[in-house]
Amino acid sequence: MTNSEDPLQNKIHLHGEVIELFDDGNITFAKIKFREAIYQIKSSKLKRVHLGDFVNIESILNLDSIEENFNN
Repeated sequence: MTNSEDPLQNKIHLHGEVIELFDDGNITFAKIKFREAIYQIKSSKLKRVHLGDFVNIESILNLDSIEENFNN
């Protein structure tokens, strides 16, 4: 099975807590704390999250942006 045939190959599954949140027009920016890292993402599909919410993120790696900040 090639990577393109494997539906899990191009997906990420993350569970984390929303710790910062703001809107800029149609785009919502969220900083989400995961177990070992904090990812800052932005997506037009995050309209119904609140600070302190726990979220599950499943993506086909099509987030507008993702930044990694590793805890030292």
